[in-house]
Amino acid sequence: MSSDNAQELTAKINESIATLCAETDAAKQSAVYRAWLSTLSRFYSYSAGNCLLIWAQAPQATRVAGFHTWKSLGRFVKKGETGIRILAPIICKFEEETEGIIETIPRPIGWKTATVFDFAQTDGKPLPELNCNATGGGEFLLPLLEQAAAKMNVTLVYKAIPGEAQGLSKGGLIEIEDNLNTAARCGVIAHELAHEELHKKELPASSGNWRLSLWPTPFWRTSECTLRVAFIWQPTM
Repeated sequence: MSSDNAQELTAKINESIATLCAETDAAKQSAVYRAWLSTLSRFYSYSAGNCLLIWAQAPQATRVAGFHTWKSLGRFVKKGETGIRILAPIICKFEEETEGIIETIPRPIGWKTATVFDFAQTDGKPLPELNCNATGGGEFLLPLLEQAAAKMNVTLVYKAIPGEAQGLSKGGLIEIEDNLNTAARCGVIAHELAHEELHKKELPASSGNWRLSLWPTPFWRTSECTLRVAFIWQPTM
């Protein structure tokens, strides 16, 4: 039964991918794409397949957890709520001998369905909130970040950027919206430098540019700028 459910969810993933690929209307495609990115930003620790499953069943979900996890947090699932089905690995333990030492190693052997519930489907104690707003500062940090960019051979440019983007990463060149305050600049630069470092190891510098777009997300906040990342491959002409 679990195998059948897993196959059903796998089919749902493939169907969702096909739906995304089939969008041709530009405005609708943009809305679908942004909704998908919004789900990815909220569930960044989940696999792409499970993000698709959450998005397909509950696109407005913000935080999900299993029944017992919510219970351990002092919350309970409301009566009549329908869970969100995702895939979870089936883990078995195997004994392996390494240099005469026998160790028990957990390994996945398959998949099963698991049910999670969104925060809005629960009641109970409020969850603790981390104050992550940076409303000022950065005067000491900003010059260090600018020095780090120079040492990485990344050109840093402050300029007006059209649209909603507050920063663009183009493989060796980072453009930062020039009307951001110091704290916001620190957030954008640090984030984009990390991606510059990551992707220059994966792709030849001449093969194309990575465009990094930022718009609001609830994880890292500054007074004027909050970060969400979307990568769009731009081939070099």
